[in-house]
Amino acid sequence: VTKVILATSERLEKIILRIDSRIEKIQGQGGDTVEAEGFIILAKEDLVDAKVAVAAFATLDLRGSTAAASFETIRAAAAEARELIRSGHRNLQKAVESLKGPNTGIDLEARATTTATTTPSN
Repeated sequence: VTKVILATSERLEKIILRIDSRIEKIQGQGGDTVEAEGFIILAKEDLVDAKVAVAAFATLDLRGSTAAASFETIRAAAAEARELIRSGHRNLQKAVESLKGPNTGIDLEARATTTATTTPSN
């Protein structure tokens, strides 16, 4: 469980880097990225909290008479970590959606003109 949650967290962190790169590009074009930046901050917080939840149960000992109680603690912490990962993912989705809006600084007419001039005709 620990490996899966940490691997998922690492994949989301890589996605954050790609979204950050896109935010910088849009800012360079004069676009508004405040909303996306807010969602990225929330996603980063969710991932940090998920790692804390994983750390809480990764060190528990499942041997001996306290195994049942430890197992319940692990189950609760794993459920919390899973929900935090999901929340982080949703925030990343919202960040990407907000970067597709009309205030991102991307001139659609200029893009269409550039595409039309660079596309070979039949």
